[in-house]
Amino acid sequence: GEVTAQPVALKWNNADLNYLLSILYPDLVLANRFAFSPPLEAIAALSGPINFKLYVSNPVSPTPSGAFSRTSPIGTGRPIRQTLLAESAPGCKDWASARKTLAECLLEDLHGVDRLCARYGVFSSLLCCPDWRLKSLLRGMQAMGRVDEPERWNRAYQLREVDEGCDLEARVEAYLLCAGLEEVGSCVGVVETVLGLGWEDRERMVVMYGEAGWFLRMAVCGRIIGGWRTRGD
Repeated sequence: GEVTAQPVALKWNNADLNYLLSILYPDLVLANRFAFSPPLEAIAALSGPINFKLYVSNPVSPTPSGAFSRTSPIGTGRPIRQTLLAESAPGCKDWASARKTLAECLLEDLHGVDRLCARYGVFSSLLCCPDWRLKSLLRGMQAMGRVDEPERWNRAYQLREVDEGCDLEARVEAYLLCAGLEEVGSCVGVVETVLGLGWEDRERMVVMYGEAGWFLRMAVCGRIIGGWRTRGD
């Protein structure tokens, strides 16, 4: 029979949450700066109304001596060690709904998520290119860094209808024009790195970026393709 992919609801277990964080904030995950309250490993033993929170730890600098002055207001100059990044909806009755609503909180910035999906899609496509095409794209990216602001916005307007069905060159340019100069530099770095990799390493990265973008889009839609189902004739 014909094999088709069937979407099923994303369960938002601990692994899903950790994977989402690695997609949204890879640098913070690598720096081990996230902390759940209560900790993920402890939630199975807890019950009752749930308030699930995610904090990001802040780099701590030495506390200035003035922070300990008797005349200073409480907290003056003292470092804030953690910042609340996301939390579950109030009064969740189970951990599944707490994790789900915390994930929804992380995904509230739909514009930012959409741009991140575009980023992973562009990177995945770049990794599939032969070296000669990558070098051509690299020259184009480097030239973009020298374009003034009015010309950049004019070009972005011209490419406003570019989508995933267009040529890669147009997709890369449209994405970078919207993402800004900082992302141009990041993309240049990615291409330069890719040019030094063999095909086996590139293929692994294609899978990594492709799966990340796919998961993110499915997470925003509230569902994910979880397997294959055979449909009979």
